[in-house]
Amino acid sequence: MKRVFSRTLCHHDRLEYADISCTVLTYHAYSSIDNSRATHVIMISTHTIIDHITSTYPDIVIKLTWGETALFYNPGHQRRHGVYFATLKDHDGANDTASHLNRDTVYRFAFGLPITIYTQLFGPRPRRPTRGHTVSMLHDFTVCNQLMPHPVYAWMGWVQILSPDATTYQTLQPLLMESHMNAQKKFARRTTNPADE
Repeated sequence: MKRVFSRTLCHHDRLEYADISCTVLTYHAYSSIDNSRATHVIMISTHTIIDHITSTYPDIVIKLTWGETALFYNPGHQRRHGVYFATLKDHDGANDTASHLNRDTVYRFAFGLPITIYTQLFGPRPRRPTRGHTVSMLHDFTVCNQLMPHPVYAWMGWVQILSPDATTYQTLQPLLMESHMNAQKKFARRTTNPADE
């Protein structure tokens, strides 16, 4: 018989995981039939990711732009925006619905990778989609806790993960280091040649 979980309780825990101090949402679901409990650690919070990135990687500036929280590499605020490093988004946009971000507790953490690393992970970049459409790739962009190409910006080498847990977020650290170094290189090029935007 399929158990029906009739009530849920949620609490926040502070976890020290490697070098990441995380706030984790833990859900306890209780069965109305046998009072058994199923526990699911759902995700780390967006605040945890922002706090970790801003304390780990230098010269990151936070801005609210295009309906999402954007993390720019912009040392000394030398440029108006700087270079995109990562974004967090918790709702669908008019031209960005493939990940169903309007679901409860679901958010997207996205960041850009050097093209060589993106290609090693996912193969050649797809074509740029037309406005309001997604890239043509065989991925379910609604799956949580799994790194995959970004449904709109994969053509630029961007990737996404929806609502990662602490373990999965830890595995992303080498990629985030590469992403930060890539942003530094782009910033240096744009500072040297402002036309390179």
